[in-house]
Amino acid sequence: MFGPLDARGVAPALVAAALLLPPPTLGQPVPNAPWPMMGHDARHTGRTTVVPANPALRGTIKWIYDPNDTHNDPDEVDAIHAGAAIGPDGKLFFGTTHGRFICLNKATGQRLWSYPPPSQPPASAHEQGVYGTPALGVAYSAGGDGLDGPPGQELYNVYFTTDDGRLWCFRADGSLVWIRQVGEAIGGSPVIGSNGRIYVAWSNGATRKAYVSAYDAAGTSKWVQELPAHPTQLVGVIAGPAVGDNGTVYVGDTLGRLHAVVDRGTYGELKWPNPYKNPAGAPGVHCEPVIGDDGTIYYTTFYQQVGNGLHAVVDNGLYQAPSSKWHHDTYMPLDFLTSVAGPLGLEAVDPVEGGPFLDWTAEGARIWFGTFVGGPSRFIRVEECTEPGDPPPRWAEGVVVTDHPLINNVDAVGACARWYDAEGRMQQAIVIAYEEPIVYSFRLEAHFPAPVYWWRLLYPTFPDTIERPQLSIDSDGTVYVGSSHPRYRSGRLFAIWGP
Repeated sequence: MFGPLDARGVAPALVAAALLLPPPTLGQPVPNAPWPMMGHDARHTGRTTVVPANPALRGTIKWIYDPNDTHNDPDEVDAIHAGAAIGPDGKLFFGTTHGRFICLNKATGQRLWSYPPPSQPPASAHEQGVYGTPALGVAYSAGGDGLDGPPGQELYNVYFTTDDGRLWCFRADGSLVWIRQVGEAIGGSPVIGSNGRIYVAWSNGATRKAYVSAYDAAGTSKWVQELPAHPTQLVGVIAGPAVGDNGTVYVGDTLGRLHAVVDRGTYGELKWPNPYKNPAGAPGVHCEPVIGDDGTIYYTTFYQQVGNGLHAVVDNGLYQAPSSKWHHDTYMPLDFLTSVAGPLGLEAVDPVEGGPFLDWTAEGARIWFGTFVGGPSRFIRVEECTEPGDPPPRWAEGVVVTDHPLINNVDAVGACARWYDAEGRMQQAIVIAYEEPIVYSFRLEAHFPAPVYWWRLLYPTFPDTIERPQLSIDSDGTVYVGSSHPRYRSGRLFAIWGP
């Protein structure tokens, strides 16, 4: 039993004990982890390689985990609004909106640990819990250094963010290592670069500014970089950053701007003279950026008026102004899709809250993203052109994912899994989740107006509302989706045979 909680919602005795642990050394993201952070990797591509399940099992529920949090208000729901990080040793990590950190056995759904334990109140207040996917980073090697653990076994840290501005570090066994009050409100998920540093984006309502902070695995603050302010408007961040292969940290803000920060070791530096802002784009970046194989930065904008769509940004280098990849100074608006792919039923006001993701292609790039408003909602596939003289994108296509208009406004997210069949041919599955509750897996050749499905899970087979969905796909093809449903008074985590 832990003692009383302090003002931060933490048991002082536990923190004191945790601080006596051997300090972790700087490490990289956990190698060989099936899904070690939001969007699978630091570029948030949403792509993973799998060994698919038995065809007879695909599209069926493997197990359901219910946190059974007895400290919940009966009128509230301790929802799972974030994704799960999947470790290399059979562990699955995620958090809840009431501030509970949970680790499961990914094969069975059995709880291995919870912080705080179910018998204790959550670590954060309601609506100040976990809204981002945790990230897994190397802590130290247990071989020959006197630390506990099998000789040579690589141990790792699990990093969570909570909406009250804290960054939490746990060992994979549930031991709390450290907590840092980063800022007032952290936007989205933490991300770990190849240098082992943990990057978080956060906002300060009092100063009306936003920041990116860098920490090492020991919890030492390396630097804080303020993002450019606006003379009249509040600058905030809703989603976390992405890290490119060149080490640049990219993050979008609530004004629809994209920022780039260079890690100089002891300080951060703004890479561009000014943040990128497409003049035709809407304010509001609600997603983590996605970085393509060629370094292009993709993100979607969300607003209840015109200007929503997909943006593609070229980083032209240090102190150089970034540019739009498509048509010099434009982007892919939703109303443009009607002229390219036929009558999709999309309007230019349709917001896009879920971020894009990539599939595997030998030519150009294929980017996927979902629309937010029903009627019916679509997932959009955009394919760039690589032929000289043809201005990209070459075409865009709306993939119908519902047989009827959705009743409510819906969040929509997705990811891509690939595998190789008996003949050595690469196969791909686009897995998507909608709020109203739908989880689909369809083939890459899906096209307007009728996709080809691998499998579909609809109500009542999938009974829960998927609010603010995020997906994680395991190396065995299992799809993990968190949910929120008043009937059960708590969010539940579903493991679905896939992909």
